[in-house]
Amino acid sequence: MARPRVLAALLLGCACVVNQVTAIDLSHRHTLSGMHSMTGMETSGVAGEPEIRWGTNTTHIEVELAYPTLGWLALGISPNGGMDQSDVLFGYVDDATREVIVQDRYIVATDMSRVNPKLDSQQDWAMVSGSQNKSHTTIRAVRKLRTCDPEDRPFGTGTLKMIYSYNPNDPPTKEGRPQKHTERGSAAINFLQPPSKSDNQATEPIVQWVNATIGDYILNGDKTEYICRLIKLPNFPQKLHAITTYPVIDPRTEEFVHHIVVFTCMNPLPATADTSGPFECGEKNNGQAKAMSMCSTMVGLWTVGGQPSHYPPEAGLPFTQDLSGTYFLIQMHYNNPLGKKGLSDNSGLAYSLTDKLRKYDVGTLATGIVNVDPIFTIPPNLDEFRMTAQCSDKCTSSLPTPINIFGVNIHMHTRGRVAVGRHFRGNKELEPFVNNRNYDFNYQTTADFTPSRTFLPVQWDIHIHTW
Repeated sequence: MARPRVLAALLLGCACVVNQVTAIDLSHRHTLSGMHSMTGMETSGVAGEPEIRWGTNTTHIEVELAYPTLGWLALGISPNGGMDQSDVLFGYVDDATREVIVQDRYIVATDMSRVNPKLDSQQDWAMVSGSQNKSHTTIRAVRKLRTCDPEDRPFGTGTLKMIYSYNPNDPPTKEGRPQKHTERGSAAINFLQPPSKSDNQATEPIVQWVNATIGDYILNGDKTEYICRLIKLPNFPQKLHAITTYPVIDPRTEEFVHHIVVFTCMNPLPATADTSGPFECGEKNNGQAKAMSMCSTMVGLWTVGGQPSHYPPEAGLPFTQDLSGTYFLIQMHYNNPLGKKGLSDNSGLAYSLTDKLRKYDVGTLATGIVNVDPIFTIPPNLDEFRMTAQCSDKCTSSLPTPINIFGVNIHMHTRGRVAVGRHFRGNKELEPFVNNRNYDFNYQTTADFTPSRTFLPVQWDIHIHTW
């Protein structure tokens, strides 16, 4: 059978048809420049931080910006995280007339001293509402996902590099060049991802917390470090369900923590296993290699940009009596390009447990290319280089029953640009699990499925394509 074509979806043209827009529910929220505290809870909504809310339908996106300013504010789609060639939503509430101004602008920036956010000849953002109180300005606007304007960037599948800025004053004139920003930043946002599950779904009482943190590891200055730690679990007198997994990101080292993985270990560990503190991961650590080889069942994952993992209301991650006194293995990846050293990190994951058991147990299925070192050589002078992995029915036929997939996380490093997870059942290709054509190394959150997707034990394949 001929290999299915991967790029067929990219051949679709742009249909420039004006559509009637009805009100769109703003089901997503993102705090710009927000981070996780040491408790693992999102600092979203903190006074003084700009916030964005949005919602989409099949043709349009509606955005609400709430910034801590009484002047102008802006949000832009950037090709690379910089200002040049960015497509910008610009707005303010006029101090004199109280008119709400919404504009479509395009930035031309030859350098930081020559930045021109010029008005688009085609104004595609339409004002929905706007307001201002003693501390914040709120602007709400709507536009098409794809406008066919050469000075607009589409809201497409995958992660977009966004820039934001604001100034405490209104611009001098409505049509002219505004004064320079006083605050600016960047973010990576997937606008078309379904909304994440919220804490409001979890109504069960929390009876216990399990914390898996690295234990004040001191960064040694290497550009890349993989550090592990064996963590002894407490006693569980009865089966419990974890209903949320929270990232615990140490603010002292937040910029260096790239990913966190937690595994359960077989019992007992070798007598030679060192459980006293952090150690270097990998086979070259001969003293710990055997212990690490016994820890392979993944029970937690966080990557840069990730949020807390809220399990579906019908399922929880099981913590059973036979886990009592066994070990978790936590693996930390530090990305430290400037080689800073001497900083102490205690990041990890935290699990909230309830004794009100849910109907189903949660597990993890990992697929793709795990060990790329011997084969991952990119030839020179190529526009793109693809890698493909397959999880066939020979692998999945070992599943005892169908499984329901409620979320997918993709992971690549800085060379990765596109990740597509394709689903085949027999001779039929189903909707892909993931189709991220704007992959960002610094934003690797889990994509939730609502409703969940059913995988069968036989007659289905997963194809992972990356480039």
